[in-house]
Amino acid sequence: MGVTSAGKPLHDWTLRGINLDWEQGELVLTVRWRGVISSIICSGIQMLTVPRAFPWGPSVSIYEVRGPETASEGYEKLMIQMQSGDEIEIIARRISLPADQGADKQP
Repeated sequence: MGVTSAGKPLHDWTLRGINLDWEQGELVLTVRWRGVISSIICSGIQMLTVPRAFPWGPSVSIYEVRGPETASEGYEKLMIQMQSGDEIEIIARRISLPADQGADKQP
């Protein structure tokens, strides 16, 4: 798990930003790999947890992504563990990784 639809991991990708459109319930996480900007898009957000406590020390890089996997009927769950040790948890109706949008540039 934690790979793009092309089977490539998101390890070492940089998290650039998180934008939540509260009214529309859409979340966009902007990520970068080797200078190429891409997105993780989550529609129908039910839950979002974004700690920024740096238990392992400061970092902007992704360590591991688990999911998307079934959270409950009609919802998917994605866990993003940062190299800082923080874990971002997302539950949404649809979660689209970069390659699902045709933007995967990772070799």
